[in-house]
Amino acid sequence: MDIVLKTLVFIVCFGILIFIHEFGHYLFARMLGFKVLKFSIGFGHPIFKYVSKRSGIEYAIAWIPLGGYVKMLDSREGEVEESEKHLEFNSQKVWKKALVVFAGPFFNLVLALFVLWGLFYVYGTRDYKTYIGHVNQGSMVEVADFKKGDLVKEVGGKEVEGYQQMGLQLMTAALGKKKTAVVLQRKDGSEYKTELDFSDYDLAKYQKVFLDNIGILPPIRMFPAEIGKVVSGGAAEKAGIQVGDRILQIDENKVRNWGDMVAGIYYSYCREITIQLQRDGKTVSINVIPDTIEENGKRFGRIGVEYTKEQQKKFFDSLEGHSIEIDYGFGESFVQAAQKMYDTPALILDGLWNIISGKASPKLLNGPIPIYQLFGKAYDMGLYYVLNLLAVLSISLGVLNLLPVPVLDGGHLFFYIVEAISGRPINQKVFEYGTKVGLALLLTLMVFVFYMDIERLFQESHEKEKVYCEANN
Repeated sequence: MDIVLKTLVFIVCFGILIFIHEFGHYLFARMLGFKVLKFSIGFGHPIFKYVSKRSGIEYAIAWIPLGGYVKMLDSREGEVEESEKHLEFNSQKVWKKALVVFAGPFFNLVLALFVLWGLFYVYGTRDYKTYIGHVNQGSMVEVADFKKGDLVKEVGGKEVEGYQQMGLQLMTAALGKKKTAVVLQRKDGSEYKTELDFSDYDLAKYQKVFLDNIGILPPIRMFPAEIGKVVSGGAAEKAGIQVGDRILQIDENKVRNWGDMVAGIYYSYCREITIQLQRDGKTVSINVIPDTIEENGKRFGRIGVEYTKEQQKKFFDSLEGHSIEIDYGFGESFVQAAQKMYDTPALILDGLWNIISGKASPKLLNGPIPIYQLFGKAYDMGLYYVLNLLAVLSISLGVLNLLPVPVLDGGHLFFYIVEAISGRPINQKVFEYGTKVGLALLLTLMVFVFYMDIERLFQESHEKEKVYCEANN
């Protein structure tokens, strides 16, 4: 049932993005006197269609959900009656055509602005201060002399207040494969300046676990792997694990927190694992065969241990002063939303330029499968995260559509700018050739991105695959 709801959320959100984009084209076309023939969400044969008796416009939802279109009366596509020539697209003034084309991406940006405005007004800013909870041994940040308890003050010359902002600045540096200066505040209040070198860093490989990979864990991730409850009849009870035991290591992997413990057990179903734990000041080694659990077609391991509400409260009390909670008024929320509307396109364009210039791998490009997975994670985390992802994708759709590539809205705008400057329309053959080249590039990119999606999916499945023990069925 969960996967059905996640899929439904993905379809609805993707449909909203397409609808808003095409509605921008449609609304401006109607307002400026163009004759609209069809408004379609999706391509191909329609699942649903309705023809307005008043306007004659066909409204449709089609089978292929990769976009949508607004079809207008156009002399380039066939004969136009003399009485309707003033309504057809190609004979309109260049500024009108440009506005109709620009309206699609513009509406995506407006949607994002209003969603972000609402999120900042209702939820404010919720984040954690940039204290370092743990530094992984041998990691990039250990080499740069980061210490547990340090507070990250600046990254790349920009002040950072929360983990989201810090992560974004560090990832931007990694994307550009460059060195970035970092200012730390030590526990004693002194400042320490250091540098992280991302010159040879492969962000495409580690983007999903970026901070963990470079060696940073926030304090919130350091919930101790101390057993608060042992489930009766579970693998832990059978192996002799007790309340109060603290897990130190699973096989060869050190356990830093509760998440490490869960991950170590999750992928170890139906095989014996060795757990080193601390009990009464002594290190004890115990062999355990995790129980195999099967849910939604997936198998994973579980030993039957939990933490208590008292443990959770004690841990969060220890983080007092680490959190950032800022509420905004109506006007302040708009300012915050506008700032994010500036920062996000800048990051997108910077990333694209780094890919085009060869500084970053094209493997960083994500297609529908990773986006679907992101919506699944956002669904698990709550409405705020779903709406925030919707806003970011709406910005991306708006910005990418404005790129000066023939077949995209930005390509058409480029032609209209040339027409406005030169005083005459673009030669039809040049327009058609440019459109074909743009379409070929776009289709090639789509095939490449989809191929990378599939490859990543199989790689993840292969990395997570474990031998299933039939004897423990």
